[in-house]
Amino acid sequence: MTAAAKRPSPIDKAIGARLLAMRQQAGMSQADMVVQMQQAGLSVSQAQLSHYERGENKVPASLLAIAAPILRCKVGDFFDFPPVSRAAMLAASEG
Repeated sequence: MTAAAKRPSPIDKAIGARLLAMRQQAGMSQADMVVQMQQAGLSVSQAQLSHYERGENKVPASLLAIAAPILRCKVGDFFDFPPVSRAAMLAASEG
């Protein structure tokens, strides 16, 4: 796998931003979110959640599946953002 493939894409960053916005809208701290995700069986730290929300790491689908009911939303809600252009995707992959 190339270094570019490991880097978060603009879509990954948008998903992380949605996760952050939805957690804040729910009035939940990162610590509370992590506790609830751990109780649901997902091994995640507060530092890792922060990396996801800032778009520094790709967000696993399993995290979104567990986060959705905690935040009282649908998994698809994490993908509710403006379309990302092909040019932006290519620019991000060239890094």
